[in-house]
Amino acid sequence: TAEAIEWAKKWSIESLTPKLIDYYAKAIENTKKSKFVFNIKNKNLKA
Repeated sequence: TAEAIEWAKKWSIESLTPKLIDYYAKAIENTKKSKFVFNIKNKNLKA
């Protein structure tokens, strides 16, 4: 998703670990639900 990519760019993709990505995904899962997590797994944050 656009938000995930913008967030990843802001913090530098290299510094993102799977645990951190998972934490971020769960943080906004309250509004986006599993759709966001699904998108992250599919796109693997390819900016």
